Amino acid sequence: MFYYINDQLSINLDQVVAMQTRREGTGWRREFRLTDGTRAEEFTASHPDQWSMPRTMIAAQPGYFCLQVDVEEGSPLVDREPVIGWSPDRSGLILEPVCLDCENASRDVLRPDGRVVCLEGSRTWPSEARWVEAKVAEEAARRARLKLVSG
Repeated sequence: MFYYINDQLSINLDQVVAMQTRREGTGWRREFRLTDGTRAEEFTASHPDQWSMPRTMIAAQPGYFCLQVDVEEGSPLVDREPVIGWSPDRSGLILEPVCLDCENASRDVLRPDGRVVCLEGSRTWPSEARWVEAKVAEEAARRARLKLVSG
């Protein structure tokens, strides 16, 4: 099981050897000591009773990637981040992709069969190329709306 400190850091609970919670200023600090001697910290304004419980992570099969596309300048640049696992959301009903670079993890997932699935809204595309076309069109429409509003 993993405990998610923030979008960039999760801790494998099998590696935690000690945990300490203490009041600090206007919030709370939680410190984890890990089996390799390193430490991880979390600071929050909420009371420890309100902290989220650890969540389960299920290992992902090879071939799944979170996709993002940058269409700001020139031709679209696609970023593929390997999915290393799946974690139930807070409701326990939806599996969210877990990537090493959580900051860039998206809800658009390239499957091993080549299809792209959007986990929000259940949209699908038959290929990564079609997904890129759709993202470029969405960005063009967004820019056109902004131009109309500002201009």
